[in-house]
Amino acid sequence: MASAAREVRRHTGLVLGEERSWYWRLSGRANLEFFGVLLGLRRDAARARADELLHLMQLAPVTDQRFDGYSSGMRARLSIARALLGRPRVLLLDEPPAPWTPPSRPPCARWCWSWCTPRPPRCCG
Repeated sequence: MASAAREVRRHTGLVLGEERSWYWRLSGRANLEFFGVLLGLRRDAARARADELLHLMQLAPVTDQRFDGYSSGMRARLSIARALLGRPRVLLLDEPPAPWTPPSRPPCARWCWSWCTPRPPRCCG
């Protein structure tokens, strides 16, 4: 049973609203690298994946800026990037993140879908 739970966690990405688990004095890249290593990625793979997701989430210009200097929208996009680190098959959103306002919803959905599965899931909303 424990191995089944571990397998489910491995294939699930989670984005929580008002998340407080970031290291505020680290950069966005350093945070993603840290969480990538916790997921089991090698350090070089975690760095490459972090850079890939930072670019995808349009956070490349602030890659090395401390997290405490990020706007709420940037933090929400970084949360999505963290949820996508392990290329999950399922992405759970606790509540719509800040960048998912109606004008930006389609690009955010495409970002998530492009990293969750090779085939985009059906959208139900």
